[in-house]
This record gives sequence, C-alpha cells and structure tokens, in this order.
Amino acid sequence: MKAVKMSDGIYRIGANIKKGDMFEGMWPIPDGVSLNCYVVSGDKTALIDLVEDVNNAPSQIKEQLASIPLDVKDIDYLILNHMEPDHIGWLHDFIRDYPHIEIMTTIKGVDLLKAFCGITENVRALSTGDTLDLGAGKILSFTEIPNVHWPETMVTYEAGSG
Repeated sequence: MKAVKMSDGIYRIGANIKKGDMFEGMWPIPDGVSLNCYVVSGDKTALIDLVEDVNNAPSQIKEQLASIPLDVKDIDYLILNHMEPDHIGWLHDFIRDYPHIEIMTTIKGVDLLKAFCGITENVRALSTGDTLDLGAGKILSFTEIPNVHWPETMVTYEAGSG
C-alpha cells in the first residue's frame, strides 16, 4: 500500500486493522478501523500521530513512508495530537529507532507522555496559537480541544493547503 498524496508535501498514511479484532483491546470493530497519520514536509518534516503496535500496523506505516520521497531519518518532529494507545502504542519502538525526533504535544500531553511512557527528553509543549514553520510555505498551527476526546487533545492544521 502507498501513501496518499493530499497536497504538495502532505501525505496521509494509515494502517487498516482487521475486522474481528478489539479496538484498543476493548471495543469490537466488526468492520475494522483505519488508524491515520500524516506527513507534512517543507524544509523540515513532521509526522503527525503514530499507530498502535497491533495487527502489523507499524509495518503498514513503514511501507507507506517508504513510498514517498522521504527518508524516515529525515523526520524532524513527531506531533502527538493525543495520547490514546491507537496514537502512541508504537511510540517506544519508534523513538528507539529515531531518537533525534522532537516530540510535540500539549502541556497536559507532556505530563501524560511522562506518566504513560516515561519519556521526558526531546519533548516540546504546545499551546493554542503556537505554530511550527517547516519552511517552503508549510506552517502548522495548533489548537487545544481538551475533552473533545481526551483531556489533552489538540488538532494540527496546515493553512497553506487547507
């Protein structure tokens, strides 16, 4: 499976979890579910969200990352929109393989990252209104939306492409 080009320098990558499994080990998913991540590249590159380490999901993500003009070692930032297991379940292995990546999440997310994963190094807290200029016209903006899903949830938006 290949990454889906959404716009210049922006790709959707995802892992399909088979029907019959339990989402996060708790909820039935009779029709399966798709876990989505995004790559936004300018002069620097951000990966937005990860996947849970189930059903070969990390391999699906790696395969799609390999289908775009990018070396995973060139990813500069990992943006975690929230800390639920379907977004961070692969985090330990990912960080072990790519320790240079700066993790970005909300202030509450920083606390949860420490509590859930023991990760405190190379982490930056984001607040509503913060931006990240990736260069080449790609600017990410962040808005906290606490308790829309989890207490530390935020959304990431790239205005140039909409």
